[in-house]
Order: sequence, then structure tokens, then C-alpha cells
Amino acid sequence: MSQPDPYEADAGKIPPSDPYRGEPFYGRYLPHATDFTPDSQHINSVTPESVAYWASVLSKCTVENRIYDNETGGRDVFALGRVIIKSTHLKADPGRDYALADANEVAATALAGPVLEAIAIRVPKIYFASKIHGRSVLVQERIPGVGLNVAWRYLPAPAKLSFKEQAREVLRALHAMRAAPDHAQCGGRPGYVVADPDPVTNRGIQPLERDILLGDERTPQDRYTLMHNDLSQSNLIVDRGRIVAVVDWEMAGWFGWDLAREVHLRIRSPSKESMRWGVAEDKDQPDFWNTGQDIHPGLFSQLSRGEASLAPPTQPKMLSNSNEASPAEMAGLVSGNTVALWERRVGYISNSGTGGCFVKSWRVGLDHVAHLNPSMTPPPSPTKEAAPHLD
Repeated sequence: MSQPDPYEADAGKIPPSDPYRGEPFYGRYLPHATDFTPDSQHINSVTPESVAYWASVLSKCTVENRIYDNETGGRDVFALGRVIIKSTHLKADPGRDYALADANEVAATALAGPVLEAIAIRVPKIYFASKIHGRSVLVQERIPGVGLNVAWRYLPAPAKLSFKEQAREVLRALHAMRAAPDHAQCGGRPGYVVADPDPVTNRGIQPLERDILLGDERTPQDRYTLMHNDLSQSNLIVDRGRIVAVVDWEMAGWFGWDLAREVHLRIRSPSKESMRWGVAEDKDQPDFWNTGQDIHPGLFSQLSRGEASLAPPTQPKMLSNSNEASPAEMAGLVSGNTVALWERRVGYISNSGTGGCFVKSWRVGLDHVAHLNPSMTPPPSPTKEAAPHLD
């Protein structure tokens, strides 16, 4: 029996045992000529005619093409042809206003897009970010490929190691971006790309997270770097051995690794006891467990403490869908201080013993944990202009 293709995006070819087979639109997209494509004259337009157009598009978003049902009161996510739509229109209660989160996503993708494009990685184009019937709606490009969380169970070990290297390259590129010296958007303090006066209300984060990221004791400085802040496997789109896109930028900000490490360690790190949730796919993935030994616990990054700079760039090794790798290939993939890790949402997070700390993000059941290694030397970090505040 042949190994399933990790990058298979055709809904008709999903393996019968695939945990997402019942949700064929989730985490996979193979474009077709007949797919819905937004009318270019209405892209990023909020004229009455354009809002009416986007309302007609929203009416096509139903439970049949909903790929994420947010049962905790947040927005649902829908896949409609060539677009992804975030909306609460099927909910009785919108929960909260998403205008600032959407503005943040618009600004963050504008900042990160050119930087990641230089390493052949895309961010989604934003087509609409405004109100329809009084509720915030975000429409963005649906990028072809497969979510890394969907592909992961079918990947051979060498390919997993390759994606670790590529994820590190993404982090290096983002880390090179620093806020303007005056941090005009947040008074020289850490903050979201678009300033948010009340993230607990506007983003649904815990007060503790707000205090860690934005507390009064945080002194102005010019060392804050851009953080995606949710770089989970489900937010990495892959195809044929490559990370081709990074999605979901609403939590991005000028935080730097120290603050992100603290908030993820204290708030978002689940314990092994969380296995009582009984998520079947998590039980089937023992290589995501970290019990103090390196048994392919997940995607690794190299960071350094303090400035948390990434290790000097190395060209990631691209691998095809193959179960074979020579000893030399394996040695090349795992060389270096790979001391950070990715784990399942219900995975066990523990210190690996190298004296660093963790940065963890989670989304749709998958986590990113970056272990900050104090031994690395920071590379130069050019200053980029901060995004203006979006009214």
C-alpha cells in the first residue's frame, strides 16, 4: 500500500482514515477554473455598491462550507472558492467587535508581505475588511496548498526536519523587522501593529496576557521586533516540500521574543494531563510529545535570549515526499543547536535543559514552541518603518 501524498489537496483523494475527511475544505485547497473569484472592482472598497456586493458573497457562506465553527463565541471561518471569510453572521451573538483585529491583520500583512516574498513565501491578500449588517467581516485570499497540520501525519522524518528549517527562516525574516525608533503607534512601547487600547475586549485575550505584553512596567525601547504571535502549523501552508504561505496575522505585533515567550509559557502551555480531552488525532501522534528526549518532537527554531535573535541564516533543505534519507542528509538537517519545538495542543511542554525559555502559539490544535537559546549571537537587525495607525 502506497504512502498517502502529504500534499494532496483534491478533496476526492483524501485517504479514508484522514481525520479531516469529513471536512474536505479544511486545510486543503486545489483551485479550479470554476471557483468563486472576487470581483476586482469591489476589492478593498466600502462604497454602498461594494458593501452590497460583499453582503451577497457573505450570503454564500453556510454551514456546508464552514471550515471552522467557533464554539466559544468567536468568528466562524468559511472557504468559498478562492477566498477565506471570517464572520459571525451565523451566530446569534457576535461576541465582540473585530474591527481592530482586522485592521491589525491588514497592516501586518502589508508589513510582512514584502519581507517574506523575498524568501518565496506569501501572505494572503486582503479583499475586504469592514462591517456588513453591523458586524465585522474579513475576506482574504485563499492560498493553494495544504495546512502543515493536515500534511504532518503523512510526512517522512526528513521532510519534517526540512519544515523545521524553513520555519526558522520565516522567524529570521520577521525578526529582522524592528519598529520605528519612536514606536509612533504605541508610544515607544510594545504593542500590536495597530494600537489596541483594550485587547481584552477587542481580542478576547486574558487580562494576564494583556499585563504581560502591555503592562505599565514595560519601558519604551527600540528593541521590539515583529512577531506573528500565532505561528502554528495550521497557519503554515505547504506544497511539495516548501512552506508557501503564512496566514492569520491578527495577533501580530511589535513584541519581541522575551514578551512572547512569557505570555506563551504562562498562559498557553498545556499540560500532559490535557490528554483527558480525548482528542483522537493527538493520541495518534506520539512524535509531538516531548518527554526530555529528542524524538522528533516537532518544528525547531534557533533563537537567542535577550534580543532573541535568530541564528545566522542557512538555506533550508527542500525534500520531496520520500521516506528515504541518507545519513549525510539527516546529519545536514539536524546539525546546529535545534533547541525549540512544535507540539500538539495537548502535548507536554518541558524545559529541554539548555537554560532558555519558550515561545508558544496554538491554533486549531497545534502549537509552536520556540526555545530561546542564550548562546547565539544576534545578527544585524535593520529598522523598518512602523505601520501607521488605521482609523
